[in-house]
Amino acid sequence: MLTASPVAAFGDYDLSETGTVGNWSVSDSASHPGAVCKYGPLVGVYPHRELQTIKVHAPHVWGHYSAQTWVGWRFVVRGYQGGGPAHTVYTSPTWKAMASSSSMASFIDASATQSAFANWTFLDVSVSMFFYTPESSTNWMAAGGGRVKGRIDTYGLKWGGNMHGSIRSACEVGYYN
Repeated sequence: MLTASPVAAFGDYDLSETGTVGNWSVSDSASHPGAVCKYGPLVGVYPHRELQTIKVHAPHVWGHYSAQTWVGWRFVVRGYQGGGPAHTVYTSPTWKAMASSSSMASFIDASATQSAFANWTFLDVSVSMFFYTPESSTNWMAAGGGRVKGRIDTYGLKWGGNMHGSIRSACEVGYYN
């Protein structure tokens, strides 16, 4: 589990922090992957499993202030084709809850489904956590608000209702096991 007071890294990838943020933690390890790639049954002439869902584990987020303020999170799925650049293929809604420096927000895991995955070879996920200004539930960019953003590094592999280990860096859209 990655934790911050107020800063930590997501695996080995792309962490950025802007403004005033509270404590947070993100599970992103082989034993607790940050996201899970859920595959269907074997298909095709060259048997493989097609990616059906990416489940992203919600971060643990505390507010920056002793009084309750709004915090939020969302995730973005990016697709890669061969060695080309990444393209955003899905942006989740932003989920919001109240939190303080001693009280964690109550968030649940979320998923992106197969319709977003067409025409890509690999998909990765970044998570953003928002710390809204004390008087707002929408403004994290003004003084007193902030954001932490990072890429998930470890992805669990799941099919047939069971976990089958983990991989680093991205989900494969067609998984040959």
